[in-house]
Amino acid sequence: MVVALPRSGTTWAANWLTTDTTLCLHDELAYRTCYEIDRDYKTKKKLGLSDTGLFIYQDKLNKHPAKKVILHRDIEEINASLAELGLNPIPDVSSWLDSIDGLHVHYTDLFNNPEPIWKHLIGTEFDVERYILLKQMQVQPEFAALAPVSKDAVRRYFEEIEGV
Repeated sequence: MVVALPRSGTTWAANWLTTDTTLCLHDELAYRTCYEIDRDYKTKKKLGLSDTGLFIYQDKLNKHPAKKVILHRDIEEINASLAELGLNPIPDVSSWLDSIDGLHVHYTDLFNNPEPIWKHLIGTEFDVERYILLKQMQVQPEFAALAPVSKDAVRRYFEEIEGV
């Protein structure tokens, strides 16, 4: 799992971590609860999440056996990046990331020091050639084309949290 706040490389990470043997879903919590993801996704590939909403599930994340990478980025940088896109700032909840067990790195390590992240999450040999090709691509969500967050999924999400 890759856990981060918005504008911290989760889209790029999901693309990079999806291979012929792995499937990394991006921001799936906008459409399904954690329970529904575990229940609904049946694949022979190693399944992962790269999500900007996972940090809310701190206790569940720490109990979940999946390996985790927590990406950190300064909240002022995050909000400046959101503002450039015409989006509202988010409150500083970056301290919530600190309580999640896993490999904590600065988000720029996705681009400057990726091998430890790969080894931690995937555990196979790092494919430098593939990484170099992917690094040359500008990968981020096309916000205008994104499906709106499912209100029903948000309702189920809060029901799931209340039931914890």
